[in-house]
Amino acid sequence: MKKLFTIAAAVILLSLQSGYSQGWPVTTGSNLILGASGSADFAVPKIAGLSNGTMYASWFDNRSSSYGVYLQYLNEAGIPAFTQNGLLISGTNPQNSSLVDHDLYADADGAVLAFTDTRGAGDLNVHVYKISPSGNFDWGANGVTLSSSTDFEADPRITRTTDGNYVFAWPIMGTVQRVGLQKLSPAGAKLWGANPVEYASGTSEKYTYPRIVASDSGGVIVVHTGATGNFPAQTVKIYAQKFNSNGQPQWGAGGISIQNLGKIAAFQKPTVISDGAGGAIVSWYDDRNNLSIQGSYVQHIRANGTLAFAANGASVSTDNTMHQFYPSSAYILSTDEIVVFWNQKDALQNQASIYGQKLSASGDKLWGSTGKVFIPLSSTAITTHQAYGYDTPGSKSATCVYLAGSGINSAVNAFRSDMSGNSTLNPPHSYPNLALTNGDTEKMRAEGFLDAVGNLRVIWDDVNSIQGKAVTPSGTLGFQAVPVELRNFSAAVSGNDVTLEWSTATETNNSHFEVERTGDNGRAVKAGSVNGKGTTTELSIYRFEDKNLNTGKYTYRLYQIDYDGTRRLAATTETEILNVPQNFTLEQNYPNPFNGETVIRFAVPYDSDVQISVYDTKGELKGEIFKGNVAAGNHSLRFDTAGLELSSGVYFYRLSSGNFSQIRKLVLMK
Repeated sequence: MKKLFTIAAAVILLSLQSGYSQGWPVTTGSNLILGASGSADFAVPKIAGLSNGTMYASWFDNRSSSYGVYLQYLNEAGIPAFTQNGLLISGTNPQNSSLVDHDLYADADGAVLAFTDTRGAGDLNVHVYKISPSGNFDWGANGVTLSSSTDFEADPRITRTTDGNYVFAWPIMGTVQRVGLQKLSPAGAKLWGANPVEYASGTSEKYTYPRIVASDSGGVIVVHTGATGNFPAQTVKIYAQKFNSNGQPQWGAGGISIQNLGKIAAFQKPTVISDGAGGAIVSWYDDRNNLSIQGSYVQHIRANGTLAFAANGASVSTDNTMHQFYPSSAYILSTDEIVVFWNQKDALQNQASIYGQKLSASGDKLWGSTGKVFIPLSSTAITTHQAYGYDTPGSKSATCVYLAGSGINSAVNAFRSDMSGNSTLNPPHSYPNLALTNGDTEKMRAEGFLDAVGNLRVIWDDVNSIQGKAVTPSGTLGFQAVPVELRNFSAAVSGNDVTLEWSTATETNNSHFEVERTGDNGRAVKAGSVNGKGTTTELSIYRFEDKNLNTGKYTYRLYQIDYDGTRRLAATTETEILNVPQNFTLEQNYPNPFNGETVIRFAVPYDSDVQISVYDTKGELKGEIFKGNVAAGNHSLRFDTAGLELSSGVYFYRLSSGNFSQIRKLVLMK
């Protein structure tokens, strides 16, 4: 929602602009300025960081009277790559004066933004953009429009799947409140049809607030709320549904229940993070005990749909005399544990504190029945907080970023806890509460991330600007250089062999890389190692082949090792060895006959350029269903006739690849 304030800021902005390219500051009173412009309103910042310490930040501001969307790209030292005050992504398209949330995703290929505006028929629709590290608009100057519904749409979310595509989810609030989904290729092509997949309850229950994480085999898990009744007497529950790589739900009608008791406050948005293994961690608060006291709960749903904790989630505390608001979780994959921080308030909500709890793989409380206190109870307001996990062989920790104070006297703070719940100064495992800023201006929506060595980077909106700060693993302001600046890490399958490729932009004291492989049995083994380049500022390209693997899913972790033996997790990727077909085949579409949309499956024995086209009974080409290179294996795609002028009747579709060609018949019935 738009912020309203009337603070004069001429003097402030003069100092902001002069410090634009300073890099990450090392004093509390100085902040990095990502964007600032006169008395313009800067709002809803988002951050997406990479393991090498580079990051993207996006936000809305109205420096040109109406709200535009802006993006900035910073190197690890905090030096901006785009134009001063941000690259304008969308400024001429009309935007509501009351803003709704947006999302930002980033990796070595660039940044992807998802937001809504009223460029269509005057109502909010979802639009997505892909911006390269050099600032190119990879999906065109106006991006890709995902929806054209006249229903209200807002709050889109993004993830990138294990097959390299992007999936988006958002609420569609009409007579039937449902979730919209779409999958785009790296080139911006719609893979789930011209219109989004719509997922609804089939009853009067209203699905909304979807959150999305990547799962296995190119699929995703969507966590969302379901509400019955009318505000303020709504009954709100939480569900999860898995969609495969073709956009088809996998966990039955209604999905899997995360919380089926109700008693969740209306308009609450559960927080959802990936567990790094195809599952999701869900956190929320509710009043299930009917005490007018909110308690916080966590659930871990694994990639196969099993719940790691008891039905309706694991509680973080047995204290039912204090409110436990806004739980935020960090997942430690190597130990299968969750650290969760929450805002604990007295019954009248006059005082606030921050507590934490560590949950075991089965949901047991490991920091005592009521957790540990990190920020003692006081009258200082705590308005937002986020948890970030750090997981390497040498150090595991959870960092909490929060806003303390309210109005024009708020500050950004952070602390780091080790896995025993200690936040004493013990670098790099923990550090005590640290003030990142002074408390002399209004600050909102602090967001951050951790890089490969544990540096914390945080941004927030502050008066008429977007500002930021970095914290080293030692708990001091500034940053510690990442020994290796990794540009990419990818896996390609050919038959029963996997080829891993990665590249680095710079290396410092890099002895070698180790490749670790985890199969379906969950056991991690060292697959091999590759020598590093020591210290270099030149682009270095690496390749590792893992041969003669059995059928199954594999996770690869790339570790970087210094000359002194320090070992760091650099990147992770997933892949799958399928039963590789021996021949090209084109299967019969299903359903057939069909009305508007059908699925076509095909198989290729080796990596191939494939074209699938549709023809009428006269042999005239009516359209191209697919054209591109695919890996060896079995594939399926969704054929939506919405973009073609096809009437009811008989048609033929043909798969062509080199000297191979096969034709099958399909029947369209409108």
